[in-house]
Amino acid sequence: YLREYDGTTILCVANLARTPQAVELDLSEFNGRIPIELDGGSVFPPIGQLTYLLTLAPYGFYWFNLAEETAWPSLHTPAPEPMPEYQTIVFRKNFADGLLAAHGVLEREVLPPYLAKRRWFAQKDQPLNAVRIALCTSQPQGEMALVEIETDTQAGTARWLLPLGIAWEDRPTPALAGQLALARVRQGPRVGLLTDAFALPALARGVMSGLAQDRVVDTDAGAIRFEPTSRMRDIVVPPDIELNWLSAEQSNSSVIVGDSAMVKMFLRVSSGQHPEAEMGRYLEHYVGRPSPLY
Repeated sequence: YLREYDGTTILCVANLARTPQAVELDLSEFNGRIPIELDGGSVFPPIGQLTYLLTLAPYGFYWFNLAEETAWPSLHTPAPEPMPEYQTIVFRKNFADGLLAAHGVLEREVLPPYLAKRRWFAQKDQPLNAVRIALCTSQPQGEMALVEIETDTQAGTARWLLPLGIAWEDRPTPALAGQLALARVRQGPRVGLLTDAFALPALARGVMSGLAQDRVVDTDAGAIRFEPTSRMRDIVVPPDIELNWLSAEQSNSSVIVGDSAMVKMFLRVSSGQHPEAEMGRYLEHYVGRPSPLY
């Protein structure tokens, strides 16, 4: 049942049985609200148009504050907004060549609305005058490329790292890959989504593999070097290691690799050594504290 007072909506759900029960509630009129459990302040998944599933222990109950967006707790990150109708990109050659062949569609029609919805794009409060694919480097993982995009705004020109990959429909992929998709892709009979490759397991595993092997990937603009610290010698990453993505929409992207490491990608590209990497190495060398892997 529901109770309302002074603009606050409270949802109470009680299980009167001596056995566990599951219930599906039609809460579509509260689409977009966040249930916050009032006993401990736990944040539950957002309410959508579909029925809302809850499981209750014997004689258990919940009471929730159905919070509006303005009242969401700071620890909650809303799911990315859905993109408009996807463009379809047809790949006839390898992945990187296909991206470059479709660069006009990507730069004019796909990337501008995509960037406007990304939390990490710090210049979305300014008119976006132009977007260019400045660098596209295919990776040993196959259907994946490290892409640098260049944007022009009133603040000037900036570069951003956006790894791209394909989430094929005939393969199991994380839901995050669909949330971060840019366009549809087709290659012969296969169809899928062009998405931020950080949402695909192959990228994090590829980074860990590159660090383990001190890999150097040659590119037209130079080389990408994997430079591990000494701690990498003690880390073994099995192919089926569990991956846990932190938040899709922070200023940087992070994924936890089992209990071994955290792979963090800095999305704003600038020259020189990144201060966080420099500080971590300094602490490891001079203070003896454990350092992240870079």
